[in-house]
Amino acid sequence: MPQIKALLELGPASAYQNDGPGFLYYPIRVAPGYQAAVEIKAGHTNDFRRRQHQYKKCKKGQDLWFVAYCETPYRMFAERLIHLRLRALGAHVDSYPCPGCGKEHREFFLLDIIGGFPEFEDVVCWAVTQAGGAYIRQNFLVES
Repeated sequence: MPQIKALLELGPASAYQNDGPGFLYYPIRVAPGYQAAVEIKAGHTNDFRRRQHQYKKCKKGQDLWFVAYCETPYRMFAERLIHLRLRALGAHVDSYPCPGCGKEHREFFLLDIIGGFPEFEDVVCWAVTQAGGAYIRQNFLVES
């Protein structure tokens, strides 16, 4: 995992020029054509409510829910660490057009390859800690 090591050596304050406080969010969806395949995304934003609103149009043609979110001091740094770690586990899903909005949402991962949501959260907790934060999950159980 040389990319992870290199990113950690840069540190959260130096890795991304426009990085700063914000949110990590985790929507899940059922993969099209695969009833049992659940995909999860780790995304970042500085305005969670705006991002939530943007995903509303994605509900057409697929099941999509926001599960949880957390705050972090360096959102881009933490998100990149999560993506690198999940790719190393072999959980990456190739992007495909969203049935609701037509956009190709990148960086979804197969939840069963990771092991499940608790294992996903372990990766998120590790990344948020590396970014100088403390992982405190905010449950979001209402459909977006």
